[in-house]
Amino acid sequence: MSRWIVAGVLTLLAVGSLAAAVEAWGDVLADPSLDAFGVAGFVLLRTAVLFAVSVCVFVRAEPRRHAREPIAFVACAAALAAVPLLERPPETAQTSLVVAGDLVALAAWTWLFVSFLALGRCFGLLPEARGLVTRGPYRLVRHPVYLGEFAAVGGLVLA
Repeated sequence: MSRWIVAGVLTLLAVGSLAAAVEAWGDVLADPSLDAFGVAGFVLLRTAVLFAVSVCVFVRAEPRRHAREPIAFVACAAALAAVPLLERPPETAQTSLVVAGDLVALAAWTWLFVSFLALGRCFGLLPEARGLVTRGPYRLVRHPVYLGEFAAVGGLVLA
């Protein structure tokens, strides 16, 4: 599938999420409570993840070999659908859980961002060889992007 299509879809999802983030931060200005900050942080993190992945897809290098396994496409689609489908926490959500989830997601997002930077143009959504990376988080963990994604989504789900 064309990088333009994938990056375009992700960018459209990010723009929609950005609209929700603006609304959530407007709620913070109207009622600067810890709960409002937690919800606004949640929506902002979701938006940042969508924008970052869309940029990484757009600038990535061509793979040496394209993935053709159907399970890879299904897993990728499920992972991509997880982030935009996350709803903002309900009004009845415990503030402590929202804040804790946001903190976990923020730490994971930082790890994920550093991992994206280490990957550079070797970034890919599907398991396709674009080059061997051994710097940054890749010195410590074999799949730091996956670790960051699981932890970030876990934090957002907790929130």
